[in-house]
Amino acid sequence: MMAFNLKEDREEGHFDESGNFVWAKEEQPMQEDAWLENVSAQEMEGAERARILRQEARTDDEETWTERRATSVFMEVLEEGETVLKALKRLGKKKKGSKGPEQTADMKREFDELTEATDFLMRQGKADVYHTPKEQLVPQAPPPPPVLWEYKSQDGLIQGPFPSSNFVEWQAQGYFRGDSAVQMRRYEATDVVAKESSAAKDLEDDFDDDDEEKEEDGDGRWVSSDTIDFRRYNR
Repeated sequence: MMAFNLKEDREEGHFDESGNFVWAKEEQPMQEDAWLENVSAQEMEGAERARILRQEARTDDEETWTERRATSVFMEVLEEGETVLKALKRLGKKKKGSKGPEQTADMKREFDELTEATDFLMRQGKADVYHTPKEQLVPQAPPPPPVLWEYKSQDGLIQGPFPSSNFVEWQAQGYFRGDSAVQMRRYEATDVVAKESSAAKDLEDDFDDDDEEKEEDGDGRWVSSDTIDFRRYNR
């Protein structure tokens, strides 16, 4: 126990009739200010450090999110026609006694990713994202380009190219079949191939299904128009 120092106590203040220590008028503000400055500095330093850490974490999180990444989450997590709000309800924890499967680890992961992706778009100004169905959040793949064909007229000139839909209609009217059949081949212009390489590859795979259709491939071979089922390529 520290011994009383009456001289030191008198210099700093005195005890009143109730036994309370009263600071000397000149010393009291200095003592209180020193204590407040010490505490405030510690608190402010801790608060500032916490604020910086929160800001850094928020900045890092924002930098990792892009619209492309958010779209990939919507594509993976949302079901057809489902909104974000409905998906969160489906994936979230179920209340006691409520119907539906219990939340699994995968469901929790999807729930968190969907929440973060949605928050990112909200920060980008898309306020209605929670009520937007999947089809409007995920860009739909463009339809494949039409398959084009060329044919040789009676004078030997090459006509076209024309889409498959034209030949479907013309054959229905009796042209390009039977006595009206002509030599045809699939149109494969260099610029078209460059733009439609993936679609062309899919169609080439279709042609490989049987020997007859191999001759219809865009390899420069000419075949009779009445051997081609244009409805197959009318997309």
